[in-house]
Amino acid sequence: MIYVEPELKEKIIQLHIQEGRTFRSLSDEFGFSRGVICNWVKKYRESASVDAQREKQIAENVEAMQFLYGVRQDNGNTAYRTANQVESDDQWGMVTSVQVGLLMRSAHQYLLDAPSTKNIYNLLKQPVNIADADLRRLFRIYTTTINLENVDTGALL
Repeated sequence: MIYVEPELKEKIIQLHIQEGRTFRSLSDEFGFSRGVICNWVKKYRESASVDAQREKQIAENVEAMQFLYGVRQDNGNTAYRTANQVESDDQWGMVTSVQVGLLMRSAHQYLLDAPSTKNIYNLLKQPVNIADADLRRLFRIYTTTINLENVDTGALL
């Protein structure tokens, strides 16, 4: 494993996040593989999300939230992928829609007379485990797909 100065890593990560530079262009400029740069960005975002969880809650009773990005394929179909998949394949320019999924829970913890036997919900193909303490709550999934009309789909054909 090669040692990389933290300042250089931070610079590359910020060029991607703040300026929208692609993994390919950063790889060409700095000599690191796209996979290595993708992993740096992923770890950075994971650590940032832990910090963000400490921030003020803006919506109550959201058990889980999931996003999938619709990537236009060569055959005209749309494949829905996670942000990490889109990022690692450098496909952000091919995203034509976004699916949003919310798993909502009841505000009151003891609505059911007995704990539910259903402790896993599939939210946009991602399993969400419900804690034992919450099995007497009610849960409901909401999903929607947002088409990104500002995308030039003619360039993708």
